Amino acid sequence: MSPEAEQQAFRRLLADEAAKDRSLLQPLARPAPAALQAIGLARVQFGRAKRELPGAIQASDFDEPYLSVYRSLVSGCNAMLAAYGYRIRGGDGSHFETLRLAALGLAASSPKAGTLLETIREPVRSARNEAEYQRPGVTTAADLREILDAVSVILPGAVELVSQLTGGPLPVGADDWSVADLLDALK
Repeated sequence: MSPEAEQQAFRRLLADEAAKDRSLLQPLARPAPAALQAIGLARVQFGRAKRELPGAIQASDFDEPYLSVYRSLVSGCNAMLAAYGYRIRGGDGSHFETLRLAALGLAASSPKAGTLLETIREPVRSARNEAEYQRPGVTTAADLREILDAVSVILPGAVELVSQLTGGPLPVGADDWSVADLLDALK
C-alpha cells in the first residue's frame, strides 16, 4: 500500500474512532495552528529536559528530565493528531490513546518511528505514571537514555508529517531533536 493510501486509511480510522461513543478523540476546528503550537510545546519540553539533565546526573535522580522528555513525546504525538484534524480529550486514558493513535499514524509515513513508538509506548507511559503519581526515583539513567534515543527518531517523523499535512512554517528548532550530547552525558 502506498504512503498516500495508508494516510487515507488512517484518516478513515480517526473518523471511525471519533464517531464511537465515549471516544476521547474529538475533531478540531483549526488543525494547522493547533498542530504547530503543539510542536512548539514539544520543543520547549525537550529543552527543559536538556536543562534538567546536569542536575539529574549530579543527584542521580532522573525522573524530572524523563518526565519532560515524555511530555515532549506526547506533545509531538498531539501535534501529529492535530495535523490530521483531531485532538484527544484529557482524562483517564488520554495518553494511552494519544500514543496508540500516533503510532498507527506514524507507521505510514515513518515506519521506523511508528514501530518504535508502538514498542515503547506502554513502558514509558507506565514509568511516567509511577514517577508522576506514586514515588520518586523510578527512572534510571538507562531509562532516560532509552526514551531520549526513541524521541530522537519518533519526533522527527512526527514533525515531518505535521509539516507535510499543514504546509505551514514550523517553529524554530522543530527539526532538531538530536540527543547525542545528552546520551554522552549519561554514560
